[in-house]
Amino acid sequence: MKVLSEAQLDALPDPEWYIDGILPQRSLVVLYGPPGSGKTFVALSMALAVASNSPWIGRVTSSAPVLFIAAEGAFGMKYRSRAFKQHYGINQPLNIHYIPEPVNLLDPKQVEAARALIAKNHQNTGLIIIDTVARCFVGGDENSAKDMGLAVSSMDILRGATGATVLAIHHTTKNTGTERGSSALRGAADAMISCSGGTENFNIVALSCDKMKDAEPFEDMPLELKRVELGAGKSSLVIQRATGPLALTKKGGGNRACARALEILQDSFGESGATNGQWREAFEKDTGQSKATFDRSVRQLKQAKQIKQYGSGQGATYTAVSEKAVSVSPGCHGSITIPATGVSSAPPLGADTDTNDTNTKIEVGKTETDNGSGSSKIETLSRGKAS
Repeated sequence: MKVLSEAQLDALPDPEWYIDGILPQRSLVVLYGPPGSGKTFVALSMALAVASNSPWIGRVTSSAPVLFIAAEGAFGMKYRSRAFKQHYGINQPLNIHYIPEPVNLLDPKQVEAARALIAKNHQNTGLIIIDTVARCFVGGDENSAKDMGLAVSSMDILRGATGATVLAIHHTTKNTGTERGSSALRGAADAMISCSGGTENFNIVALSCDKMKDAEPFEDMPLELKRVELGAGKSSLVIQRATGPLALTKKGGGNRACARALEILQDSFGESGATNGQWREAFEKDTGQSKATFDRSVRQLKQAKQIKQYGSGQGATYTAVSEKAVSVSPGCHGSITIPATGVSSAPPLGADTDTNDTNTKIEVGKTETDNGSGSSKIETLSRGKAS
């Protein structure tokens, strides 16, 4: 057992990052979202950026070898790798390796075999991605704190082989938008990042930080996917920051925390408004999401001028500005839409065009659009089967 003095505690290093402000080093990070929301796209784009020391959505990365446990299959990854290298002008192989099958986190023998493999052949691995927790959870009950705790312990064992960060991709429950299963996973995680899909037509993905243990949570990030032609009838997608007018609507799928908070204020309390406590209670009952998510939604609605506050402190009341869809800042990651300019040609999430391999087309919710135009510089690319 180690005891630290105040001076020794102060001398501990500050947090270090593989992706500045997004992906901490030597940590357990959970990226979660519903099916078809683009989780694998996002995770793989991060992996490729770290493996090639390329920027990720304009953020600085630290180079490190990456190991991707592709439990849902690795066949489509080569096209996204090609598109990434084409975009960045990279000719040499990337510093990333793949395990194209599940590693059962509940089987000590499989976990030890994976740990030994990493320790022997991939000693410098800095980032391990598990896609997905469910496929590496064979025979377990996700709602069991004991089983989930065992899975977390196994991820710690894999991390311990090299001191790597583990980025675990996980699913949400059907109706609430929160991660599936026991809260033991959230409790153990150093960072929780929610990923919500946008629209089928415009391929929008929104990221939100629900937890960042040792730093400030990053602001919500609306992203879009753009097609990259590879020749010979093949294509893949790159991820870039979404630009142009974003809209908050009552339609659309994915994580609608911000949109739903405004909708509850409008529909449940009307012109009379609600106190923070009344509004939060209704929000938590309706969505099952946390107080932190509600508080963040309120801050973003204030910034976007979607609500009015009367008074201060616990007695303050809030009313909605309008019941119609209105433009909001990128910080609000509810149902977001973006103009079709430069985006509408992209295939749906997961639909790389490939005449040789079987690809999965993911259907995601439609939403109303807001007219406008915008473009942005491609920052990085994603590949792999969308989940």
